[in-house]
Amino acid sequence: MLTLQGGGQLTATRSEALAYFLEHDARVVSFVKNDHLDFAIPYVYEGVAHEFWPDFLVRLHPLALDDLYADGVTTGGSDL
Repeated sequence: MLTLQGGGQLTATRSEALAYFLEHDARVVSFVKNDHLDFAIPYVYEGVAHEFWPDFLVRLHPLALDDLYADGVTTGGSDL
């Protein structure tokens, strides 16, 4: 269930809900559903090869340097 502005609700599948939020998230540059793209991520678990097939491929905006140091770290001045 998606909650829209104004308190309205919209019934959606999980894929539709994720696509909705990706479409409206300012951090997302672009996204595509991994449908007929054959994109898989190979990995090994307990010595056995597997493939992970993500539902979506998402490109995010790169983090600004300010975002990396936003939590109480000072980048200017000197206490020496």
